[in-house]
Amino acid sequence: MRHWVLAAYDIGNEKRWRKIHTLMHDYGQPVQYSVFVCQLTPTDEVKLLAKAREIIHPEEDQLILVRLQPVGRSLNNRIRSVGRPLTSLDIKKLQF
Repeated sequence: MRHWVLAAYDIGNEKRWRKIHTLMHDYGQPVQYSVFVCQLTPTDEVKLLAKAREIIHPEEDQLILVRLQPVGRSLNNRIRSVGRPLTSLDIKKLQF
């Protein structure tokens, strides 16, 4: 079963940041500079984390995945923002 997953990362090196950012584009859509919304199966999560481990420095960098809810339930009323509208999130692009 696919779940909506919020992924956020803090990478201390620009080269590693670019690699993680590129990797994340394979799994989701950016909603902020280092924050992505993804639809992941448990297998997808394992693959993503394995690939990320090959890139990140374990003492300097961090990638966090937060499982929100099963896909099929709308996220539109669960995401709130302050300031600039959240216009870059196109949920339809995330449907598999």
